[in-house]
Amino acid sequence: MAKLTANSKKHIKKSNFGLHIDGKDSYPLNDATHVRSAISMFGNAPAKYKATLARAIKRRLKQLNMDISVSEGTAFYTYAGKYKSKKSK
Repeated sequence: MAKLTANSKKHIKKSNFGLHIDGKDSYPLNDATHVRSAISMFGNAPAKYKATLARAIKRRLKQLNMDISVSEGTAFYTYAGKYKSKKSK
């Protein structure tokens, strides 16, 4: 994944960031790679913003037509909804 520079972040729509805290945009969700990255770093989000971030991630998963499976035990699992991995029997 290419690192986003301050200049390249300016070109991402505000709606494609997971969080907006104190005027700062965090968790870019501009493409599939960054959505996966946001999921993997979900545990680092402030607790009071996790539900907001989870909604933004799920919105982008749907918009980008991403088919993912979130494993139990990951920070995002509680919020994953239909993206939770199916247990094999």
